[in-house]
Amino acid sequence: MKRTSTAYSFFSKKEYNLLTEKQDAKCISIYIPTHRAGKEVDEEQGKLTLKNCLQDIATQLSQYSYNEADIEELLRPAKSLLNDLHFWRNQSDGLAIFLNNDEMEYYTLPLHFQTYTYISNHFYLKPLIPFFNGDGNFYLLKLSQGEVRLFEANRYTITEIFINDHIPESITGLAEQDSQQINSHLTRGLDDKEIVWNS
Repeated sequence: MKRTSTAYSFFSKKEYNLLTEKQDAKCISIYIPTHRAGKEVDEEQGKLTLKNCLQDIATQLSQYSYNEADIEELLRPAKSLLNDLHFWRNQSDGLAIFLNNDEMEYYTLPLHFQTYTYISNHFYLKPLIPFFNGDGNFYLLKLSQGEVRLFEANRYTITEIFINDHIPESITGLAEQDSQQINSHLTRGLDDKEIVWNS
């Protein structure tokens, strides 16, 4: 069976509700604290914490008579994050990972999690509730002639979200994109039509 792995920089009530609906014989929830910058990033503390969590989960699963091959396959998507340098250098305050036999979803969030793992037939979502309790999370979009930048912020912190692959890098680029779309529509609209100029 093909498994999917999905990363999210945004989190809404919709994603939360979808997670509540998912059930599986092995639903694994992992919460770890992460860091935006500083020596904690340089010393790869988040990576080491996740590695230890995965080792603990493997031990727990083996005690429930799961064989080693099945455990390795189940944890493989999460283990793939361990060697992703770009991933660890673009974190927020907390990382939440949800893993089952079909898929893995993970969220980088401005929430300070305690390290925690949970194995059941459903995901453990209680640590996510503060995200919806009026902590003042918001997004700030900075527009200037030379650049477009998006920031995630709350009452405590602000950090940039890199979105270059999703929107033009500047207002000029946005205008050029709009101009191209308008010209494209005009070209298609004028096909097969006769233009008459009145002097």
